[in-house]
Amino acid sequence: MSGPYTRATAAIYLGNASVEDPFYWRGASGSHHLIAHSGTVCHEFKGGGNWCGVIGSSTDGVTWRLAKERAYGPNVTL
Repeated sequence: MSGPYTRATAAIYLGNASVEDPFYWRGASGSHHLIAHSGTVCHEFKGGGNWCGVIGSSTDGVTWRLAKERAYGPNVTL
């Protein structure tokens, strides 16, 4: 997408979720999405665990909400 762009002045806030290694994309409808590794909220999801992936979404890129279920669990079978 071409600009102009405005630099955000606030960090993305995901409640009590502490995340790392986020991957961000913008959907065809213009909505914002991210998937990231988390170690703070995974116990709240079905299946529990200490580490998992979380998905966040936003319509405006400022106010974010987490999905109700984890994106992936702590174990991946290869």
